[in-house]
Amino acid sequence: MRTFAIWLEIREAAAEQKADFTLTTKIMLGIFGCIPGFDIKVQKTFEIKFPQKFTIKKFDRALEKLGSFYNGHKVVIDNPPIQVRATPTI
Repeated sequence: MRTFAIWLEIREAAAEQKADFTLTTKIMLGIFGCIPGFDIKVQKTFEIKFPQKFTIKKFDRALEKLGSFYNGHKVVIDNPPIQVRATPTI
């Protein structure tokens, strides 16, 4: 999966700063906006949903599961029934 390859590139680029798994995925969240930051809450959710212990090695599989979820719910996700309007800040 291309997303996993991108994550590997980010991890390599941030190696000098000793960026951890959560930080590298939050960088992807900031850049792409469609991948959650895999913090402890997201990892625990995957452990509950998929009983195996969540590890970085399973990150690629987790991305596949997220992609499958999106593809299965694409119509609802891309076309929310409620229009959200930004309110100006005073």
